[in-house]
Amino acid sequence: MTAPAALRALIDTYGGKVSDHLVAVAEPLLDDLPPNATPDSVRTVLMVTATIWNMTLQPPRQAAQIRSEIVERLADAFERPGDEIADLVDELERRKRTIVPHDGRRIIDVETWRGDAGDVQIRVVSEL
Repeated sequence: MTAPAALRALIDTYGGKVSDHLVAVAEPLLDDLPPNATPDSVRTVLMVTATIWNMTLQPPRQAAQIRSEIVERLADAFERPGDEIADLVDELERRKRTIVPHDGRRIIDVETWRGDAGDVQIRVVSEL
């Protein structure tokens, strides 16, 4: 019985489940996916968002270095111009800082799968 109470206390402390918070931050990107998006596509969006989320938890100097690395890697991975990726990173960072500024949990992993109803299910693993 202590685990559910402890979990409820964590959820209350951060104002909700980290999975709900991550989806809220990633919403503009998720909205751009087709209605029949695969679990892997959803996971890719959420992992990109999680990387930027985790960046916001770092001290400013370290966050700036991480941001540069993120922009470079995403520009290469998605074959997009660096300034376009920088705008995306800036938007996701702004959304994290404004939507859930109090949530300091570090995101470790995101799991996605197709549910029985055909929708994409999400599980986020985080640490305090």
